[in-house]
Amino acid sequence: MRRSLLAALVLLLPTTAFAQQPPRLQIANVRVGYPGSYVEQEGSRPHLFRAGAWTPVFVDIQAGREGLKGNEGRIDVIVETPDPDDAQTAYTVTVPLRELGPNGQFTVFTFAKPASMTSELKVQLRYGDQIISQTPPTMNQHTGVDATQVLYLAVGSRLPAFRLTMNRNDPDPNNPVNPNGPNANLADDRQHLMFADAVHQLPQRWYGYDGLDLVILATGKRDFITRLADNDEENQRRREALAEWVLRGGNLVVCAGRNHDALNAMAEIETLLPVKIVKAEPITKLRAEWQGDGAPVGPLPDAPLDVAVFERRPGRELAVLLREFTLDDKGKPGRELIVQGSAGLGRVTVVGFDLDQRPFTDWKNQADFWGQLKRRSWQYGAVFHKVNPDNQGQPFQPWMMDEYSHPQLQSQLYSYLENFEEVPVISFGWVALFIFIYILVVGPLDYFILKKLVKRLELTWITFPTVVLLVSAVAYFAAYHIKGNDLRIRKVDLVDLDLTTANPQMVGNTWFTLFSPRIQHYTIGVEPAPGTWAPAPRDGTDKAPNVVVSWLGRPDTDRYGNRTRGQSLFRRAYDYEAAAVGLRGVPIQVWSTKSFSSTWLSPVNPDQPLFAATLRHTPDTPDVVGQITWLPGQTDPAIAPELKEAYLIYNNRAVKVPLTAGTPRNVNTASDREAMQISTWFNDIPQPINQNNQQYYGRYNRYAQNFNNLDHTMRALLFFQEQLKVNANERNSNLRLLDQTVRLDRRDEAMLVVRLAAKKGDAEAVNTDLTAPSRLWLGALPGSGVTRPRLDGAMQQDTFVRVYIPVRK
Repeated sequence: MRRSLLAALVLLLPTTAFAQQPPRLQIANVRVGYPGSYVEQEGSRPHLFRAGAWTPVFVDIQAGREGLKGNEGRIDVIVETPDPDDAQTAYTVTVPLRELGPNGQFTVFTFAKPASMTSELKVQLRYGDQIISQTPPTMNQHTGVDATQVLYLAVGSRLPAFRLTMNRNDPDPNNPVNPNGPNANLADDRQHLMFADAVHQLPQRWYGYDGLDLVILATGKRDFITRLADNDEENQRRREALAEWVLRGGNLVVCAGRNHDALNAMAEIETLLPVKIVKAEPITKLRAEWQGDGAPVGPLPDAPLDVAVFERRPGRELAVLLREFTLDDKGKPGRELIVQGSAGLGRVTVVGFDLDQRPFTDWKNQADFWGQLKRRSWQYGAVFHKVNPDNQGQPFQPWMMDEYSHPQLQSQLYSYLENFEEVPVISFGWVALFIFIYILVVGPLDYFILKKLVKRLELTWITFPTVVLLVSAVAYFAAYHIKGNDLRIRKVDLVDLDLTTANPQMVGNTWFTLFSPRIQHYTIGVEPAPGTWAPAPRDGTDKAPNVVVSWLGRPDTDRYGNRTRGQSLFRRAYDYEAAAVGLRGVPIQVWSTKSFSSTWLSPVNPDQPLFAATLRHTPDTPDVVGQITWLPGQTDPAIAPELKEAYLIYNNRAVKVPLTAGTPRNVNTASDREAMQISTWFNDIPQPINQNNQQYYGRYNRYAQNFNNLDHTMRALLFFQEQLKVNANERNSNLRLLDQTVRLDRRDEAMLVVRLAAKKGDAEAVNTDLTAPSRLWLGALPGSGVTRPRLDGAMQQDTFVRVYIPVRK
């Protein structure tokens, strides 16, 4: 009986071992970024990605000769790429295996955040605990573009005429003295057009659009737009991802003509439009003119062109970019052809006809049309074609990142976060002195004592290691005394609070730096402050805030991967949590710093509003009157966070508002004597200085040791295009989505910029204070039923709030 049982077990062993064998898969190809569009002068572009931004990664996976049965479980697709400190980051997606024939393929859509243009990117396939395939070294090299480049994405079409606008000179016809002035379209190779003309190429996470400046959604191809409008789960996530990117500050152009019905079926996109599209009517011999400068367009193709009929949405302000050039008997202007409006922090431009279909594509002037539309669809002037007054009116290139004379705003923010004033930095002079003394002791002094006094040189085998150990101990305890044993944190929050919509929401950006007192691996998460700034979570009834956490770098030193790296014998990858909602196992060396960024989207807490305002136009002047009340979310004003300053910005003017918690304040920009132009507001702060009392903007003082002028950096980020008129030397390559210059001259909206007083002290107390719009998690990640660990150490919190307030007529 025993022999029979043993024999049966032996027969089962091969079957069991065979069942545990992983499937035979290999990585056939890896494509980083979106495919580049064809340009006649350069041939076919590769896939492009922007350094320092999230980018899609397409992984083609191939089965072996046996194929796949489709019931072999799931695999993890792991994308590794180094961060600015040369530590490996790992982004993992888990996908089910599908049935494939011999040598069959399928594609996995995942993401990465390369720190530099030449970051090595490695992909692995993991089945259980086994790595079953990884990219060979020849497949790990990918070339991207730096953060100063401009990236356009054409969705649904490759837009051949749009490409022609990127490599041509269009002089300014209204400026004969300087035809290459700020309104010229100068040829430049720093603009790149990419495309996604298949639905599966669109990301299902909003940060798949992170590195883009403008997305153009063409609806002319019926098959594409109807498939995107399908109500299956994957397509819904694709539509939600595009919509969320716009709400966070993205620029979207929607071309809607004959297939407007399919566009209207996509509620996620349709609600972003500043108008409703009622129908489309065929029009021949359409003539139009650009609004603002009256530049004519036309005649457009004589063949019938399906033109959408717009219906304005109540309460939504919009700008008309292109209007039909006709007047009826009553003097009424022609129909609106291209309109633009805000959606969250972003902008949506609606073109009332198809730009990727005939007869428009047969029009000989379509390249000029695209050039005009491109410049009017986003803050084009913040990147291109400013005139350098110091160079005889010749245009300079604001995208160039001169390491000395053109500081990056993100680098200024980075320097502020790494400036732990309570942790003294030992100057190189003192270090050199101690090295000299150390060499003197272990060399000549040791020799002199043993040779002349003790007269036994063989004792150096004892004195030498003793001196080394003693000096090492003194150095360690001295560093321990100076650096301390406390975790230290510096954190900056910027919250955009939109009160102009029926359902107010917040877009938050959080930047922070950890100073670690020991070698440690950190788990890091961020969440909007529940119960104060954001709604308190309820069991299963509320959607979790959409949070993304990642590293923070310097764009001007990371783009080529030439930043000085820390050296370590042991390097381990730290992991992104699913959907990048947090980080796990981040290694930080003893007495070292590491910086991070997070962005989040959350509804406003309806039970405890933060601001209330009633503003209206004055009858005859471009000013605003009304009342603003700051509500800190608590019934007791005594515990309200202190405001350092608050400015109401309207009609390109800033008025200081003395807000006190719970106290309504009357506002009248017409009579306020302290009202100042925005250009004056930029300069109404102390000039930043470094330790030698030299201005921060000096040529060789880019990273001042004690740079602390955060107010200048944040104001420049909030309205960067306007800031260029004051200081054209600064650059904003990585944080363009924060720029809301386009909203400065809107009549239906005012902005309140609030700076809360900095909070400093015990980390747990500061982290839970009302001044902190976000909560920092260390040691665990936010989730249902998870308690946030206590935050030990010391912390400094800086908070800025920008509130969008409707102005009624």
